[in-house]
Amino acid sequence: MAALEKGHEVQVFLFDESVIAAQKKVKMVGERQVNKMIRDLTDRKVRIVTCGACCMFRGITSDMLVEGAEMGGLTDLAEIIQWADRVLNLGH
Repeated sequence: MAALEKGHEVQVFLFDESVIAAQKKVKMVGERQVNKMIRDLTDRKVRIVTCGACCMFRGITSDMLVEGAEMGGLTDLAEIIQWADRVLNLGH
């Protein structure tokens, strides 16, 4: 959100466990409602792509994703990396 507020274009590729955050009906506890944050980004026209293989492994189908998120693959990740002038990777 900070990057958007500074006028930057943003695209997000979710992989591994992060694809869970893109589910519209996932129940999260506490103050940080990650799926709501994803919805806020899609409302601001941020492209959200989830790794299709990661979703399938976890039983997540495209109709389970928040509106505006899409299921993709490594070619989408490659396109986003090529498009970007900066890439941030958060992993565990």
